[in-house]
Amino acid sequence: MDCCFSGAIAQGLTVKDDGTVNVQQQLGGKGRAILTSSTSTQYSFEQEGSELSIYTRYLVEGIEKGAADKDGDGCISVDELHEYASSKVQEAAPAMTPKFYPVEKGYKIILAKSPKDDPKVTYRKEVESRAKQAQGKFSVFARRHLESLWQDWGLSSQEAKAIEEEVLQPYREYERKRNEYEQTLIEAVKQEYPFNETTQQELKDYQQYLGLRDEDIASIAQRVLEPKQAEYELTKRQSSSVPQSKPSSAIQTQPFEFEFVTLTLVQKRSGPFGLLGESTFSEINRSRGRAEFFTEDLGHGVLLEMVAIPGGQFLMGSPENELERLETESPQHTVTIQPFYMGKYAVTQEQWLVVIGKNPSHFQGAKRPVEQVSWNDAVEFCQRLMQKTGKDYRLPSEAEWEYAARARTTTPFHFGQTITTDLANYRGTDQTYEGKVYPGNYGHDSKGEYRQQTTEVGKFPPNAFGLYAW
Repeated sequence: MDCCFSGAIAQGLTVKDDGTVNVQQQLGGKGRAILTSSTSTQYSFEQEGSELSIYTRYLVEGIEKGAADKDGDGCISVDELHEYASSKVQEAAPAMTPKFYPVEKGYKIILAKSPKDDPKVTYRKEVESRAKQAQGKFSVFARRHLESLWQDWGLSSQEAKAIEEEVLQPYREYERKRNEYEQTLIEAVKQEYPFNETTQQELKDYQQYLGLRDEDIASIAQRVLEPKQAEYELTKRQSSSVPQSKPSSAIQTQPFEFEFVTLTLVQKRSGPFGLLGESTFSEINRSRGRAEFFTEDLGHGVLLEMVAIPGGQFLMGSPENELERLETESPQHTVTIQPFYMGKYAVTQEQWLVVIGKNPSHFQGAKRPVEQVSWNDAVEFCQRLMQKTGKDYRLPSEAEWEYAARARTTTPFHFGQTITTDLANYRGTDQTYEGKVYPGNYGHDSKGEYRQQTTEVGKFPPNAFGLYAW
């Protein structure tokens, strides 16, 4: 076993021995093989709190527990052992890629015998199978099923729990590393952003040290860095003297600051010993933003605030794996947007009344958004607004609207991967319609409240451009 890939099997080299061991006579087989914990260009990681490396630990576990006997024939071959150890390493440290090099192919090298038909081995394989399917997370139903199995197979609750702990350990180790990376990244951006070249390299080294791939930290980087990047770019634009940074140099704007939020999904185990599985809840993170705006006086003490939206490019549409997406959101494509202004809030009833002269809304309230209006009504509102102010008002294009709503984010919602009724007004409770139940939650997140009416504009936090939802 070449633990750190010293080059013992480099191209053109062969494996030799001193001839004192008769492999066929002593081990009952013929042939030799080399196992390495990683490739020649990768790090090999230690197991925290253990004297053994990650790879060695699972080699030992595969033989000791009989878990490496993949075909259940009562024998553990070297290729079975490598397959078992490699799969466990990938769960705990995805950046490691253990390798198996048979020096002489065509021979099955038996390393050890395993207890055939042992209920502990059988239960372990069942737990491993379910853990692999659900990425180390068991639903309530899976828990109940496993409980029935270990009871039927004559295992005690302590034996079953010990097996589960061993099987789930690499998954928990992986999540621990991701959480450690995320917390470290959050601390880092508080001290410095954007990162200089030295810090970027140190961050890459730290990622390598944890054994995480780029795809393992992509969602973390998105949650932590995108809000900071948006905040940084907004601040940079305000201090820039480049005239193109504003939609129109003829309009006098003034800065305003605001607080926007992002959601982080947090998982927590519930019930005694965590037997009821994991529950997911949202954690709200707050950041400061800055933008430019101007004000229109519509008369009668009613104001209209317009926010400067910087130009840029974005990926319009949604990825095919996004939850509850529509086919009309495909294909994703890059769109370039020129700078423009957009209302800080949805058009209110008092604004509509001053411009149009009537208020058709069902949920009455001066500061509530106007509703019960058509697209044609909205076009007329813009035309009258042009006559009243002398400025060129129009409805945003679909691309402009999505660009402004996303505010440089790529998640399903501008504040993250999920949604909560603390940040938007929608039905957060289940609804049954024509015999079908429509859940009040998005994905695995928790449900919320159902207000059954509109709310005043500005009730919920804005996005990173300073635009408020309602």
